[in-house]
Amino acid sequence: MSRPAPLTRRRFLGGVLGGFAVGVACGERTPSVERSGRPSFLVLVTDDQRADTLGCMGNPVIQTPSIDALAANGVIFDRAFVTTSSCPSSRASILTGQYTRRHGVSDFATPLPVAALDQSYPLLLRAHGYRTGFLGKWGLGGPLPWSAFDEWGGFAAQGAYFEGKGPGRRHLTGELASQAVDFLETGDERPFCLSISFKAPHGPWFFDPSLKDLYRDAPVPVGPTANLEAARGLHPFLRKSMVGHRGVRWLSDAEWLRDRLRDYYRMITGVDLAVARVLEALDRLGLCDEVVVIYTSDNGLMVGEHGFVGKTLMHEESIRVPLIVRAPGLPASAQGRRLKEMALNIDLAPTILDLAGIAAPTQMQGRSLLPLLEGDPVAWRDDWFYEFELSVGRGKYFPTLEGVRTERWKYVRYLDPEIEDEALYDLVRDPLETEDLADRPEHRERLDALRRRWQEYRDTVA
Repeated sequence: MSRPAPLTRRRFLGGVLGGFAVGVACGERTPSVERSGRPSFLVLVTDDQRADTLGCMGNPVIQTPSIDALAANGVIFDRAFVTTSSCPSSRASILTGQYTRRHGVSDFATPLPVAALDQSYPLLLRAHGYRTGFLGKWGLGGPLPWSAFDEWGGFAAQGAYFEGKGPGRRHLTGELASQAVDFLETGDERPFCLSISFKAPHGPWFFDPSLKDLYRDAPVPVGPTANLEAARGLHPFLRKSMVGHRGVRWLSDAEWLRDRLRDYYRMITGVDLAVARVLEALDRLGLCDEVVVIYTSDNGLMVGEHGFVGKTLMHEESIRVPLIVRAPGLPASAQGRRLKEMALNIDLAPTILDLAGIAAPTQMQGRSLLPLLEGDPVAWRDDWFYEFELSVGRGKYFPTLEGVRTERWKYVRYLDPEIEDEALYDLVRDPLETEDLADRPEHRERLDALRRRWQEYRDTVA
């Protein structure tokens, strides 16, 4: 059996020009305008969506047919992570391809530096002739950068799921879909890059009322480490943290916790309905064979796992996110492929630029995922660096931590001066991270090696 040709950028663009019709709700239609031959981009970023909350990621309950179909026609990265599990830091990393240490956004008030914004994927695409749009949650401090985009529909801070009161009020997720359709319908001959930054499924989970009966009796799975014993057994510094102090309350009533998970699932299904509307518009406008679609989230979420509620920590539920890439030039044999290589949020910006034929600036620290999409063997990362620091004011506390995740091992270093604690997990033998091996003499050599690797990253990643 002959091997399919690799998805080089030349072959990708050939696929665009040749009219490959792939994707979700995408039939064979004639493009509505004559375009330049360069791919367009639709970048979909949800908020607080953990990796296991899609049907295509193995969840047996949640209904996400549109995103699942997108995955069936694209590539799924089974191990995609964020380098900082926090909304502002991760969103800045997605835009710039930089670690938090480099772009400097570690809280909700700090704006993205002008130099970093100028080297972000939307502004670089715009400088090369792309029509750019941003919709939804900007999530960074400072003035909104409306003038940096051709079309701006972003909002500051968290925004709100509903405006006004009464039965006729519309849900934000659906409104973003409507705005996206407007952007697509008013296009011109330029290729475009539309970034849709959903607020959903970030809490509080105020879902669209039309979804109120969905999952009402569904047996929503609770994580195996989500139990009251775990919450009560936390180290004191973790128990007093923002992600720890809610654990006992959330885990004290199992059915209440399941109801909250049902609300979370309703929010995600709402996103799926919005994605369906946007993809249908691509089909109707004859754009499916020209658009790269990327679907991911800014971070994961712990819903009781390990006794925690929230993110920020380095547990898998917090750092692992969905990542789906659908590119029109993929051969049929590659569609629906699942990749095990570790992809990071900082990889998205250089990937987009690579597909557009634009050299990534040296400031970007991620790697283009295009070689992996091509399907040929390629040397890839063996480990990566995690960092988190956030000060949110008096009476609130998040532990500062860093770490290294390899294919098998996870090293976590808590850095608050009064703590100086560390943890070591064997992710092959203990994928649920229930057994800390840092104090085991038989793992001393492994621990020392990961400490050195952590220090190397600290010295070089900025």
